[in-house]
Amino acid sequence: MPEAVLALYRAWRLSLPHYRMMYDALGAKGVGVINDPDAYRHARYMPENYPTIEGHTPRTIWLTGNPGIDRIMDASAGFGDKE
Repeated sequence: MPEAVLALYRAWRLSLPHYRMMYDALGAKGVGVINDPDAYRHARYMPENYPTIEGHTPRTIWLTGNPGIDRIMDASAGFGDKE
């Protein structure tokens, strides 16, 4: 039986469905990826990982859907107007 191979995906970010497809395809060939799809999702999606990194990154906001310029301006007002 061939020795298991462990891989680290280090490239352009994939959508979660594409990452899961890659993870499953490599697994079927005996290649394990260090980050499973849940770990990848946690690292990729800011609303999920922000509580973990909040003390080590600039204040961050995110809006869902198509917020429009007025909602964007309202949400970002707390950042001030310094250039």
